[in-house]
Amino acid sequence: VSMLSLPTAVSAADTDWETMRYGNGVYITAYLGNETNIVCPSRQNGFPVTTIDEGVFSDRTIDSIVLPQDLITIFTEAFRGTKIKEINLPSTVTTVWHGAFLDSTLETINGEENLTTIGDSAFMNTHLTSVDLSSCKEIQLFAFLDSQLEEVVWPQEEFSAGISAFEGNRIKTADLRNIGNTCISESL
Repeated sequence: VSMLSLPTAVSAADTDWETMRYGNGVYITAYLGNETNIVCPSRQNGFPVTTIDEGVFSDRTIDSIVLPQDLITIFTEAFRGTKIKEINLPSTVTTVWHGAFLDSTLETINGEENLTTIGDSAFMNTHLTSVDLSSCKEIQLFAFLDSQLEEVVWPQEEFSAGISAFEGNRIKTADLRNIGNTCISESL
């Protein structure tokens, strides 16, 4: 049975956050502060923060951010258009949804080796030069379109990549011979 509650401020001591409890986790639904060096709460009322909701940090200037240690999902356009240069994903993050970092200045991502699903346009038009997709099962269309990728660690098992997922990059090699029934139709 899932428990859903309306967004509320995290606490009187930390009024920069709005959250929503869903099941056994908490979604960050809004950031109301003005800081450029952000530390996200890891727990709220005894529940782990598992999700950053749609558009929470869109179009903000962020110099650095510490994500919740139990984070699983980054939703649609959560960091779209931000000026963040580097992000460290906790090992628990498995899904980055549509446009999550679209049009951001992201140059470096750490911890991405545990991602299993990357949504449409998730990293489109970023400044990433390398990415480790070794655990990825699904890379949706336009995921890395017009980024600056030169090096990709490809999944070692079957995966699918949507149309133009890697188009407009500078990838030097793509050795996919040992992966099996991989579908990368029109992706490179």
